[in-house]
Formats: sequence, structure tokens, C-alpha cells
Amino acid sequence: MALTNISTGELVTAAWLNAIVDRVNAFLINITGGIWTGTVQKVIQSFRGLHLRTHPNALAAPFQVALLKLDEVVMSDGARYLPTSFPLTADVTVSGLGGLDTGTETASTWYEVYLVGKSSTGANADLRMMLHRARTYTIDQQQTTGAASSSLRSGPTTNIKLAQSFQVSSSGPLPFIDISIGRTGSLTGTFWITVEASSGGNPSGTALATSDKLDAGAVPATATQWIRFPFRSSPTFTSATTYYIVLQGDYATNGTAYVAWNQATTNVYANGQHYTFNGSSWTATATADFQFKVAVTLNDTALTMPTGYDQSVKLGYVYNNASSNFVAFTAYDRDVKRLTSSAGANDWGLSTSNVPLLMDLSSLVPPVRVILRNSGQATVAGLGMVAAGVPDGYSTLALYGDSGSSFVSVPAANYAFDMPDVYTEYQGAYTYITGGAATGHIYLTGWRWI
Repeated sequence: MALTNISTGELVTAAWLNAIVDRVNAFLINITGGIWTGTVQKVIQSFRGLHLRTHPNALAAPFQVALLKLDEVVMSDGARYLPTSFPLTADVTVSGLGGLDTGTETASTWYEVYLVGKSSTGANADLRMMLHRARTYTIDQQQTTGAASSSLRSGPTTNIKLAQSFQVSSSGPLPFIDISIGRTGSLTGTFWITVEASSGGNPSGTALATSDKLDAGAVPATATQWIRFPFRSSPTFTSATTYYIVLQGDYATNGTAYVAWNQATTNVYANGQHYTFNGSSWTATATADFQFKVAVTLNDTALTMPTGYDQSVKLGYVYNNASSNFVAFTAYDRDVKRLTSSAGANDWGLSTSNVPLLMDLSSLVPPVRVILRNSGQATVAGLGMVAAGVPDGYSTLALYGDSGSSFVSVPAANYAFDMPDVYTEYQGAYTYITGGAATGHIYLTGWRWI
């Protein structure tokens, strides 16, 4: 529905609102208790009436995206366009306008899809499509062997903190770290990870980055599991430098109630080792390594603009698979629908587990917050299929909807059903089966990017 200014009859558009903002920002605004001298933010990088997809010509679809419709777009500088010429296309095999902004085509990679324009002309005729390589969350270091575990805070001077040293091979921020955890007894409190530099061969005690604090009592007590700890802010960590993953908590020390970090009982990780802290000093164990996966953010760069172009807006994402072919999709505004199962590659929830399994969605959704749209299937009727997002979905709390979970009671064996939406981030999600033994499937059918 179009909105109009009742006093002038003008159509209320993004450009009209931005003109009002310019006028507001030209004055000081009196507010209770003083004078506010800030600025009101313009509407920028927004769009409506978008239809974006892999090219409708099946021969071009593996390497081109096409913009088929766009009612209105507001660029990075607030300029508004009403595009009229369609389709506009971008081809990952060519460079510059209508292609890839910089570099060469890379397989198994997400690309951002942009519309670019010229402020010097403000002309629809100068609008072009471009592709830009999206940032990548790469598992840079890992140790996945587990044969035992060390308890966290199991006594007043017993394992008050646990740590594992590591070195990254590529410099960059750490978006998340995954570790393998179990729980014993009933807990009230939280646990979290810090990443610390070295001081005298031990963790320094000063956090370079601190993860989300997670509910320790929500960890399932029936089995161990991998849990993703996001870092909302992270400096760049330097390659070939020793750092420490430090696991700590705030629940009361107790010999029968604690979380425990799984570990190998031999030296299987060459770039670090296992540490425990008794409240006053650290002890290193050269013959053990904790289980962990350290992710590094790579390729987090801005769009490279062609000569004469200085306006842009991100319209969406496309995935270039391992064969360097785009995964077919169609998008209306920010809602994306897959057009192929990719031979079952969208079955991210294939599992027989009764505890939440952390699943890798890096080839299914881009490295941003998304709402997952899924269909499910299981081999046994009456059991529960559960899906949940990062960071909350590691829990098996009993009530449906807890921890942001989506729950469906399987209506019939091998019967396909739609599942409620799952809100997640950092290209991961959790899934499990409750109420018995079965093989479950959760198929990604689409997603909405935020």
C-alpha cells in the first residue's frame, strides 16, 4: 500500500523521508534536560519488490544471477532509484561491471550480489549488477580425538579453569570456537570461553575475546556434545602465535555437579597442550589435548567499486558449489527458496542422535543471521524431531519451544512434513530426536537473511 503526505499529496518514499532527515539534521533539537546535537540516520541500502534468482536460462544458471524485478532501491548514500530495465545480470566468470568485482571464481564459496550506481548521473541506465566474495568462517585449527574428560570447578581448588593452547595458521578474527562438553549433576550458573595471550608459558588471565555465556544447567547429562561459543567482538589473532582457549564458569564448585571438557589422553595436537588451574597456578599436561575447533574469519573485505561508481546495495547471496556451479535459487526480497536439493546436500539434519548435534550449514546458508525454512522426515511415527539455532540450541530442556527449538511430532513413518522456522547464526544449527530411536532428516528448503 502506498503512503502519501495528507497535507501535500506527495508519495511517501525513502527519498522523501531522507529529505526530511536532512532538514532535521540541519537544526539543534531541544529535548528535556538539554540540547541534542546528534543526527538522525537516513534510510539506506534497502529495497522492495525484489525478484533475484539464478538465471532462468538453465544454460546460464550455473554461473549467472539475474535481477528480474525491483520496484524501489535506496543505495548506500541514500539515493533512490526506480529501476525500469530488466533483466540485469552478473556473471562470476567475468570481471568488473556485470561480473566479479575482484579476483577469480572460487569453488565452495558464498558470493554477495550487489546493485551499483553512479551518483554523478543518478541514472537508471547506469545501474549494474556485481558479485563480491563473502566472508568465510574457516575451521583453522582442531583436535577432535576424545577418550576422557576433565571436570570444570569440581572442587574449591580443583580445575577452577581449564585451557588448551593453540596457534592459528591464518591471521584473522575468531567468530566462534566449538568444544566438546558433557554435564554431571544439577547446575545453576553459566560457563564460557575466553581467548588469552601467553604470559610465562601460561594463560595471561586477560581476555582478548570473550564468548557468549551459556547456561551450564542446560547441557544434556546423557551424553557429550559439541557446543558453539560465539564471540560478538574479536580482535585479529596472528598466525604462528600461541593463544589459549580458557574454559571457565560461575557455578558453585562441587565434586558431583559440573561440566566437563572432553580430551585426548595422548599428545595429538602439535601446536598446543592441555592446562588446568587450581585457583592460584596453572599445570600443563604434555600428554593430553582438549577437543576443540577454532574458526577464523577470512575474506572480510568491502566491495571493490568500478571507476565512476560510488553507490551500492546488497541484494542477496548465491553459493558457488564444489563444482563451481551456482546452487539454484529464487528470492523475493530477503526470502530465498532453493530450487534443487543438490542430490540431498540440503539434508542437514540427518541424524540418529538423542542429544543435540551441532551441524555445519556453511554450504547451505550465507555467513549472516538467517531464518531457516525446513521440511522433516523420520523413520518412526510418534517421535519428536527437534531443530534449534546457535547459540541456544544445545539444550534438551523438556518443553517445546525451549532454547528457541522447533519441534514436530512425526505423524507417520517416512512422512514428509514442514517444520517451524529456526533462527540461527554463524552457519550452524542443532538437531536431535526425542522419545525413542529413529533416523531423522531435516531438509533445508529456503531461508531468510537478516
